[in-house]
Parts: sequence; structure tokens; C-alpha cells
Amino acid sequence: MNAIANAPEFIQKLTNLVEANLANEKFGPKELARETNMSHAHLNRKLKIISNQNVGQFIREIRLKKARELLQDKDLTVAEISYRVGF
Repeated sequence: MNAIANAPEFIQKLTNLVEANLANEKFGPKELARETNMSHAHLNRKLKIISNQNVGQFIREIRLKKARELLQDKDLTVAEISYRVGF
């Protein structure tokens, strides 16, 4: 299937888009779909096939991974980190 063949590049593109908008707490599935020029439903289906996650879960996982990195590597408060990752 074509969605699976390009999966690593597609996931990287989505990850880059989410990371570029990390501090924007309003950046969610609809905004990610708009940035990829896909409908929300189509993006959800494609992501579900590739990663078995919906778009909201995918975005939340990226935010949590970045928060974990910041907690380990930076001398920031939890409040500062949550603000930086959009929570």
C-alpha cells in the first residue's frame, strides 16, 4: 500500500509540523490536516494505518516526548515546560 511505503517520510513530515507549532496550544488535528493539505478524515485514516493512532493521539505523544526531553535536559519548571509544549 502506498501509505505504508512512504510511512517514514510522512511521519517525519507530521512530526516536523507538530514540533514547529509545539507552543501553540490551539494546534490540533484540524490545523495539522490543513497544514498537510488533507482532510481531517483522510489524515486520520492514513495515520491510523501507519501508526495505529488517531491524529490527536499522535500530536499528544509528540508533545509528551518533548516535555520528557525538556524535563531531563533543561533547568525549567514544570509550568514552563507545559507552556512550551502546548499543554
